[in-house]
Amino acid sequence: FQSLSASFAITPGPKLDRYHNVYWFDPTNMKPMINSPGHVAALEFLHELHKTGPSAQVGWSLGEAWDYFLRGKSVFVFSWGDVGSLCQDTSRSKIQGVCASSILPSSDTYYDHQSGKFVKTDNPQKVGNTTGGSWHGVISNFSANPEATFSFLSLMAIKPASSWLANNGWTGVDPGFKYQFLSPQGEGELGDFLDAGWNEADVKDYLNAYYENFFAKTSMTYLRIPGTFEYWDILDKNLSASMSGEISAKQALDSTAKSWEQVTDRLGRDKQLEYYKSAIGYK
Repeated sequence: FQSLSASFAITPGPKLDRYHNVYWFDPTNMKPMINSPGHVAALEFLHELHKTGPSAQVGWSLGEAWDYFLRGKSVFVFSWGDVGSLCQDTSRSKIQGVCASSILPSSDTYYDHQSGKFVKTDNPQKVGNTTGGSWHGVISNFSANPEATFSFLSLMAIKPASSWLANNGWTGVDPGFKYQFLSPQGEGELGDFLDAGWNEADVKDYLNAYYENFFAKTSMTYLRIPGTFEYWDILDKNLSASMSGEISAKQALDSTAKSWEQVTDRLGRDKQLEYYKSAIGYK
């Protein structure tokens, strides 16, 4: 939902300020933006998308959703980037060679947070994201062996290991470094992907989609503040309730915003605001 809703809910602009290129909270007061009219419109659109597939999909696990697409039973799926690489696993996929990939298309209507109105555009701006697009390890303050953990993460990050992991995409590590993209976007070698079992057309589409996503002019900021898991858990539960028909899109996101306010107040609004401004680069 986060990635899909971005083009509905983010007001594009040349820089990040109170109204432009923000998604989660108002960077002046930490008020949730998650129930803005743009977010609500996106969730209502997701309801419409849901009707185009089996009703059971609302309860599917991630793997079940992937397998439905990989078996050739659906035309489209939007999900983590793993799907593109899983298309190459012929023990699971029937669509190797016809598995095209693309950055998420953009809504032609977005909510302008400054004017408080929806804007329809003839030139929709694709909105990128880093929602699980690549892997970057972190070390917990509670780690019993931080040096060993750092050593392992360093090994995974060096070029030979990182390249192998991206070439063999079903490792769950997706491309993100320049040396993993093909020319002219990067320094990667097509032959390395073909040797790992990729179909040529599939991998070219896949890497180009990732590149467009990471280098889009407008991008959804990743939420990197204390309490993120709790904020997201609240959102996830309300989204599930809405998608199952228990509550409307607006009710789900209004409830999310109300609960987020409680989390922010408990953690300290002033502290959360400073963390948030730093995380998204707001000045």
